Amino acid sequence: MNNKFVRWIMALLGFSAVANSCDAPAMYGCPSADYNFDIEVLNAEDDSPITGIRVSAITSKENMYWDSTTGMATYETVTDTLCRGYTTSNGKVQLIFNEFPLNEHTIVADDVDGSANGGKFTSERTTITLNNDDYDNPGNHGWYRGEASASATLKLTPTKDE
Repeated sequence: MNNKFVRWIMALLGFSAVANSCDAPAMYGCPSADYNFDIEVLNAEDDSPITGIRVSAITSKENMYWDSTTGMATYETVTDTLCRGYTTSNGKVQLIFNEFPLNEHTIVADDVDGSANGGKFTSERTTITLNNDDYDNPGNHGWYRGEASASATLKLTPTKDE
């Protein structure tokens, strides 16, 4: 007797009622956006371009792990490289990638070739901040945020050999 009552209730309030109440189709996947960043790397002393500097778009997130031995939560910051390139003779590099839509992107410039580019330089980072108006050609169903372009200049300071 209980099964008949449950089936009747399910028929009355079943999945078809929920599905018909929504106009949006079921969507699968992950939100994404395309990014195109033009980065210029200059010598901080004379604004000359620097060749061979590794430039990366990175993201950092904090993960929590449960330590069953201590019964405590452990936090760890994980850094992920989204895109990487090297500056050309004009000190420029273009970073093109597709990623989960973020309003802030960290750009890091590292001198990884030592004195091959005329000296050793310090590492620098900057943040590119975007807002909703910076995205063009958004998708029809909300998953694809669109395309965003930005530019940034990083000035690296030469290190002094002692």
